Amino acid sequence: FLNEIPKTVKKIAVLDRTKEPGSLGEPLYLDVVAALASTRPGIRVIGGRFGLSSKEFTPSMVKAVCQHLEKDGWHGFTVGINDDVTHKSIPVAEDIDAEQPGIVRCKFWGYGSDGTVSANKNAIKIIGDSTDLFVQGYFQYDSNKSGGWTISHLRFGKERIQSEYLLNKVDFVALHRAQYIGQYDILEGITEGGTFLINSSQKPENIFRLFTKDMQDTIRKKKIKVFAIDASKIAKSVGLGGRISSVMQTAFFKVSGVLPEAQAIELIKKFVQKQFARKGPEIVEMNWKAIDESAAAVISVPIPAESEKFAEITQVVPAGSGWFADHIIDPILRLKGDTIPVSAMPINGAVPTGTKRLEYRGVPGNPATWIEKLPFVTEPNVAEPYMEYPPSCSGCGEVPYIHMVTQMFGDRMIIANATGCTSIYGGTFPLTPYTKDKNGKGPAWANSLFEDNAEFGMGMRLAVDANRAQLKTNVNTLLGQPISEGLKTALQRSLILFDEVNNEAKNHAEEVKKLLAEEQKKSGGNPVLNKVIELEDYFVDKSIWILGGDGWAYDIGFGGLDHVMASNRNVNILVVDTEVYSNTGGQASKSTPRGAVAKFASNGKKLGKKNLGLMMTTYGGAYVASVNMGVDREKTALAFVEAEKHKGPSIVIAYSPCIAHGYNMQLAKKQSEKAAKCGYWPMYRFNPDVRGEHQNPFTWDAPEVDTQFHTYLEEEIRYKTLNLTNPTEAKRLEELAIKDNEQRFKDIKHLSEA
Repeated sequence: FLNEIPKTVKKIAVLDRTKEPGSLGEPLYLDVVAALASTRPGIRVIGGRFGLSSKEFTPSMVKAVCQHLEKDGWHGFTVGINDDVTHKSIPVAEDIDAEQPGIVRCKFWGYGSDGTVSANKNAIKIIGDSTDLFVQGYFQYDSNKSGGWTISHLRFGKERIQSEYLLNKVDFVALHRAQYIGQYDILEGITEGGTFLINSSQKPENIFRLFTKDMQDTIRKKKIKVFAIDASKIAKSVGLGGRISSVMQTAFFKVSGVLPEAQAIELIKKFVQKQFARKGPEIVEMNWKAIDESAAAVISVPIPAESEKFAEITQVVPAGSGWFADHIIDPILRLKGDTIPVSAMPINGAVPTGTKRLEYRGVPGNPATWIEKLPFVTEPNVAEPYMEYPPSCSGCGEVPYIHMVTQMFGDRMIIANATGCTSIYGGTFPLTPYTKDKNGKGPAWANSLFEDNAEFGMGMRLAVDANRAQLKTNVNTLLGQPISEGLKTALQRSLILFDEVNNEAKNHAEEVKKLLAEEQKKSGGNPVLNKVIELEDYFVDKSIWILGGDGWAYDIGFGGLDHVMASNRNVNILVVDTEVYSNTGGQASKSTPRGAVAKFASNGKKLGKKNLGLMMTTYGGAYVASVNMGVDREKTALAFVEAEKHKGPSIVIAYSPCIAHGYNMQLAKKQSEKAAKCGYWPMYRFNPDVRGEHQNPFTWDAPEVDTQFHTYLEEEIRYKTLNLTNPTEAKRLEELAIKDNEQRFKDIKHLSEA
């Protein structure tokens, strides 16, 4: 390191991509200072931070750091944010373009689950393998499991690409979803004479009026060439639905001219064959047909000299939604979140609930038809939801369980959520689908690390217990002081209802709050009265729910889960079991059954599924249930009620259909029914509370089981895939999986007969 520093150097700025406030300095800064202390003590060294929370680091920022160093700037600066609190950020004044000459830069605006990202990954492979060009790809996504925005940043050129940042200047822009116009700055950074390709069903002469005034002015001023294709129509006509990636990829190669059209189409088809082979020949044929129809469907859009019609800027959040919505949510939903100053951010990181309703994404291509008349309506159908508009995958099997349990206990619920799908659609900043009722009551939600969620939730239980114990002590003390008779009577009643969570206890708690406020106003308060008021929300106990998927519960967080289940603490655990690590792309977990194909088990999982429920019953005092809402909503609700009522640890393991299973999620209910009927998914409740009533604590809830295990497996690609690549191994694993299933069924059934 020392040998590389020129002798003329007088100052050095060291940038660390980390923040260690309690240290003398960041790691790299300290290393540089130590290295120079005895050899080059005359060099001035300052340290700064960059790139935290995935913030970009661009050539413009490099120049800003050099200018700061040149002016004898201060140590401990930051670059890339607007820190108007400590004022330690340095300004980035210039927007410079440091790209090498000849680099072609392309940006693709896609739509989550339309295949754009996968197609662009194929595109850079095609260009890299078939030409002498160097290639590079960066990909951005939002947190929505499907239906969110995606942006692909591609570079290719004849020299090695050294730009390690997202595009800020672009030569080609493709817009795969016209609804983004007015919300996002689609043509930001487009260069003179660039190309713009849009997916639109409009006639060529009507397309220009779809653009905002700024877009129209940019197109005219920079002489942008505009092309269009009705990719949605082509994809739908061949049976691909919303998967427009093959169409738009073909259009890109035709418009860009990177490869001859015939060669590009041939190569795209080869990659499609490789990508979709495991999904069956029908899917491959559909994509090939779409590719063949696409090249001729690209049209040139005329640019009028003047235009009186243009699209308005979209109002992203409704007017009057509040300060947080206007200053935090709105810029983030416009992809301008990096412009938010530090002073605007919530100090404690808390986010108002019910904010997901402010975002309208226009997701459904085929909107649902409202049912005007229902033959019957049950209470759960009209119960106020405490979870609205979660951005999960279409047909997600996890959300219905969370929706139900929050309807039942949401007004006094605290959720500890393990990182995973449930945390991504449950609370990605700045939006959360968890909401509150007209009284301001609703779930309080927090996300932990992947590995310690059970301990995190248990800590919540300990905190609630400690606060309730303090409340009870202070109420008893207050009863010995001179207070109004009305308050005294109410507090005495509160102690009687202290362990109740019914409507009487809730209504009485609200009355007590009013009386406490009146007493404080009348007497001016005292330390004991003030403490009771501080803790008044704990007159009714909280319902603690620890939520996560099977990757957390069966694998990474199992040690903590086991510790909590072996305790006597009153916590509830809901495991939404998809039998894979769904959030990270479908890796095998200990919940993955034998024979299923998943990432890290591409040749079929060799070992059987961990029987988590049966393991937890061995503690004797824990409540355990295995439920399947697609078969029996009533028994699922009953399991939640019993779990919450049990004064000790409880766990509910829920069968959760997932896109990783590889079938049409519109058929999730039918597949759920098959899972129960063939014995694939056991349904039972183990309730130790009924032992004193001389009942068997084990109740079997599944329908009569048949032996048609293969009828379930043959519906899912995760089980069919191995037949295509290794039929001998597939047959062997299927036979073992059937034996696993039979043994698991016998083990659990034995409990119901004991």
